[in-house]
Amino acid sequence: MTFTDARHIARMTRLEVMDYLQISKSTLLRYEKTGRTPKAVIECLLMIGGQCPTFSMRNDFSGWHFGSGFLYSPEGDRFTSGDVRSLKPLRHLVKELELSQASKKQVSKETPSNVIQFPFSREAAKIA
Repeated sequence: MTFTDARHIARMTRLEVMDYLQISKSTLLRYEKTGRTPKAVIECLLMIGGQCPTFSMRNDFSGWHFGSGFLYSPEGDRFTSGDVRSLKPLRHLVKELELSQASKKQVSKETPSNVIQFPFSREAAKIA
C-alpha cells in the first residue's frame, strides 16, 4: 500500500494530510516520491478511510472495515458495538450450557431407564 493510495482511501487532500499528521510539504512529497512511508502513517490514513489495520497474523483485521456506525466483516456481516460487547457474556453462557449438557449425559448413564429388567434370580423378583 502506497502513501498516495492510503491518502485516497482516506479521501484527504495533500493539505489535509499535512495538517492532520503535522508534517511538512517536503515530508509529504518524499513519502509520495520514494514510497518509504512509516507503517503507522499508512495505518492511520487507512483507519480514517474506514479500514481496520493489520496488526499481526494472530489479530488479522485485513478486509474488515467500518462506517455508518457499524463494523463490517470481509464477508459483509455488520456488527454494532453492542454485538461486540455481548461476545464475552455469550461465551460464558455457552460454556455453562456445555457443562450442564455434559452433567446431564453423565447422570443419564448412571440412572436406570424406564425399562424394567427381567429378574435373574428369585430374590430380585420379590418386589415389595
